[in-house]
Amino acid sequence: MQPHEPADIADLWRDMDRAWDALGLDNRNPDPARLAAFYHHPVWAQSGAFAETDPVSRGHREAIIAWMLDADTPTILDYGGGYGGLARMMAAAMPERSVNVYEPFPSPEALSRAAAFSNLRYIGKLEARYSCALCVDVLEHVPDPLAVLAEITAHLRPGGYLLDASNFYPLIRCHLPDTFYLRYSFPIFAQLLGLRRVGRVAGSHATAYQKVVDNAPRWGRLRAAEAIARAIYPALRQSHQIYRIARRRPADVSL
Repeated sequence: MQPHEPADIADLWRDMDRAWDALGLDNRNPDPARLAAFYHHPVWAQSGAFAETDPVSRGHREAIIAWMLDADTPTILDYGGGYGGLARMMAAAMPERSVNVYEPFPSPEALSRAAAFSNLRYIGKLEARYSCALCVDVLEHVPDPLAVLAEITAHLRPGGYLLDASNFYPLIRCHLPDTFYLRYSFPIFAQLLGLRRVGRVAGSHATAYQKVVDNAPRWGRLRAAEAIARAIYPALRQSHQIYRIARRRPADVSL
């Protein structure tokens, strides 16, 4: 399938789903080799280019950068930064700050465009500790989101910030259903990993957390909490659906 220029976000998602289906992927049990092939697919460059011109996406990114300009964030990690659109915007807006993009599947165009910025580089391994890490539309794509979240947290310096913008909803096939339990429990796991919720980043879909405890993850406790979160997720989802239906009903109509 050759990607085309999408008319809107729904059109882009259809292209992504077609690429997923063409590779024979199952989001309940994704094959690692086929999953890697999917994230090397040209549709991701198409997605990155779309986000650079889409007004909603650009608005979210500008809001994230505005928040960071007011924070002490001299060293920045964009985890899973993909095409690098947000990273390039950060590098341009904050030339005195260092921006690293950790991306397992960088496209040649992404690497070429990043080379224009002296304060921006792609890295293949996490070694440093950062004052701020961004995790934007990443965790819903990975088979073990807790391991990724723990890895990011380990590479935050004490007092550093995590800006998370995850989407644990079945909007596209590459949003793995095994991650959806975090829709309601993500703040709990953030706290277990030493993060304190600061609040929403105004004008964006991101939430800011600050690292207040610098301890190694207690995996026994994390996996036990994960099992509980998975078990209660269906009930929480159903309760949320009922609540949303109830809010839409006129006040004088009984349930």
